[in-house]
Amino acid sequence: MKYLIVLSMLIFCINTAFACSCTGYSDDLELDVYQAYVRSSAVVLAESVNITVVKNLRIIEFFTISAWKGIEVERFYVATGAGYCESYFEIGKKYLLYLYGPDDNGYFGSSICSLTRYFSEEKIPEIKILSEIWKRFPLIRKSLVIPKEKFLHN
Repeated sequence: MKYLIVLSMLIFCINTAFACSCTGYSDDLELDVYQAYVRSSAVVLAESVNITVVKNLRIIEFFTISAWKGIEVERFYVATGAGYCESYFEIGKKYLLYLYGPDDNGYFGSSICSLTRYFSEEKIPEIKILSEIWKRFPLIRKSLVIPKEKFLHN
């Protein structure tokens, strides 16, 4: 009986520990950035300026600093759930965002499994890679620009 309890606890801990883990990234930053760029509908460096909670959604308002793909507006919104595996944002911080969407309400989505992260000096090499991708593959960025009318909030 004692072994059954220990085994049950171990299985529960393993499931909990890996519930939000992500795989698929390598030690090659250039490859990872390129793959994240291609998978995303928008790639942007932006500052979070407001957070509103509506039911179980956190709606984060961002102002664009630099954009490499997907949007040509200075203000856009990201909606995340309140769950453990959702991306987390704070007001007044800068983020390098790899986004999907927008949905029918004009909100982008973000995932902890994308390369979306708080922006710091460590991200400068990533910015350089994004700038190279932006120059070398103009058809990717031009064909996937989301029209301004899609953003119901602008």
